[in-house]
Amino acid sequence: MIEYDSNNIFLKIISNEIPSLKVYEDTNTIVIMDAYPEMPGHMLVIPKKKSRNIMDIGLEDLSKLILIVKKITESQIYVFGAAGCKIKHNCESSAGQVIFHTHFHVIPVFEKECEMSPELNTIEKQANAVIAYLMEN
Repeated sequence: MIEYDSNNIFLKIISNEIPSLKVYEDTNTIVIMDAYPEMPGHMLVIPKKKSRNIMDIGLEDLSKLILIVKKITESQIYVFGAAGCKIKHNCESSAGQVIFHTHFHVIPVFEKECEMSPELNTIEKQANAVIAYLMEN
């Protein structure tokens, strides 16, 4: 198993060394818009505490993280009008993990090819819509 890389991009985002479009943040977790989205609305849920992936994250930290994954999933379905969401976690390089800091992808899925409202045609608008929803709920 590869050692934890303390120079990974997510730690730099968490420490504000690299800009990101934040959707949610608390003491344990940050949620950002994916810079290379699979679909419009694609977000990353990242714990602030160091761990490589689901194999070495502590159970308490994983519990906190998955609650935020649920919250983001619910907000995407409501705000984007998504039919559902894909929740992905790549564990190790052979499974497609590129950044070795635990994170989950939350990707809205639509009935037809991206039926997201035209008013949400940028990642900034998508982020702001979810931020507004989370503040109200």
